[in-house]
Order: sequence, then structure tokens, then C-alpha cells
Amino acid sequence: MLSSTARLFTVVAFAAIMVQAASVNLTELLKRDSFANFFDDENCSVNGGIGVSIDNDGCLGERGRKSVYIPNNGFGSSPINAYCLVKTRDSDACNCQNEGYNFTPTGFCAVLDPSFGSYRFINEACSANNC
Repeated sequence: MLSSTARLFTVVAFAAIMVQAASVNLTELLKRDSFANFFDDENCSVNGGIGVSIDNDGCLGERGRKSVYIPNNGFGSSPINAYCLVKTRDSDACNCQNEGYNFTPTGFCAVLDPSFGSYRFINEACSANNC
């Protein structure tokens, strides 16, 4: 049986560990980003567009863009963190998928073919092309 001093020390030590763990998780949560940016060059550095949420599946007319910065949303490589960038070549209306790009948002620059006319992000793996 532990003495009351030993029990108190154990409780305080456990509380300190939990506070430290919570602060690490909070720090990671605060670093979270869910906004992608399209660019005119292949290095995500020239003429960046306004940030667009990767959690919004609306259509983005970004014809001529050569790269997109995919943010780090802080959720790592869990199965629920699968995304697809749906690409449509001959339309600015996202009416079909010519190509799908599966990704996990971990903060990186993805090169694009500037001949695509529209894009949309979806929070699931890409389906088969249907154009």
C-alpha cells in the first residue's frame, strides 16, 4: 500500500504528464490548416490565389494554374483523412472527372497540368474517371 505522500506524488506526476500531452495536442491543433492555394508556377511561389477550403467540394475555375499548395490539416494519415482533387479538362464547371489525384493533406506543393479547366476537392478517395 502506498503512503499518502506517495499517492499524492503519483497523482501530481500523472497530472503533469496529462497537461504536457494536452498542450502538445493543442499545439498541433493550432497548427492545423485546411486552405489550399493555386499558383502560376510549378513551385507554389508565384501569384498565389486566395485560400480555398479542401473541405468545401465547390467548383474552382483555375485554368492555367501549374501548382497547388495542399495544406497540413493536422490529422495525419488516418483513413478518414483521404482526399481527392477532381480535375476536369474541357470545362470550368467540374461536370466530370478526367483525372483524380488522391492525397493526404500533409503540407506540400503538387504540380498541375495547366490544361485542366476546373478542380474540386472531395473528402474521399477518387472514383474512376467519367468524362
